[in-house]
Amino acid sequence: MTFPSAVDFVSHCVLRYLFCKHCPVCSYRAALIHYQFETIHPFIDANGRVGRLINTLFLLENQLLPKPILLWSAALGQAGGGYAAELQRLHETGNYLAWIRFYLDSIVEAVERSIRFLETWTPPATLTSPDESTPTPSDTSSAPTPLSDKEDDLTF
Repeated sequence: MTFPSAVDFVSHCVLRYLFCKHCPVCSYRAALIHYQFETIHPFIDANGRVGRLINTLFLLENQLLPKPILLWSAALGQAGGGYAAELQRLHETGNYLAWIRFYLDSIVEAVERSIRFLETWTPPATLTSPDESTPTPSDTSSAPTPLSDKEDDLTF
């Protein structure tokens, strides 16, 4: 008999929890799913981006987010080392309530930041035609520029 690796086993458990309906409060489930994903840390690089993407998609799928736009990195950056400290504290103490509070506060901050961003954002003129209603496919200068690292969790 062969046993799965620890990462495979924990990944399986996270996936089962992701689709489990026993926890009726989706925001709590989102907090716990994020913690579990970050705990297994399955990739050499990009765990944070993937974790934020999974989080955004879960919130969207469960109708807690109207559009797949969530500036969570900025909100977590404002918390300083609080994010990593809260993850570590949960790992050491098992105090899920403190983690869920921190998580929900950071999501509220991210949503507020996203709203402010969307209220003030206008697309660059190079992305629209002269009538500003449709993109100009023949104009090679209208190609979008890559997002900076600070915008890596802005998902369209």
